[in-house]
Amino acid sequence: MWKLRSDAPSPAINVMTYEPWGDSGMKITVESTNGRGGESKWSYDTMFDGEFRPVTGRDGVETAVEVVDEFTNRITSRRDGRVTQVIINVLSEDGNRIDNEYRSTDADGNERVSHAVYERIGG
Repeated sequence: MWKLRSDAPSPAINVMTYEPWGDSGMKITVESTNGRGGESKWSYDTMFDGEFRPVTGRDGVETAVEVVDEFTNRITSRRDGRVTQVIINVLSEDGNRIDNEYRSTDADGNERVSHAVYERIGG
């Protein structure tokens, strides 16, 4: 389990959980609570093969994950066929931190770049 620390306006609580999926894949689940107490939960499965798969809990959203190297993944999300976000996800050498760079593009093509760190919590 991982807890978010971000430079962008973020939820009051954001926890990401990784679980094994299939023979060599992962299921990623994100649970968050915003500043007003609204809760959301969404998840996606990946085989780290760059194939888009549906995101459960987010209508019209698909995510693909590609391995860049042993510590780095590229995560691409699209909504209704249009890429909306690319995340470069880097695991620290000690395995206790994930650094993310988010490149989000709105419907007008404007890009926003933000960064976040997930720190390992629990066992």
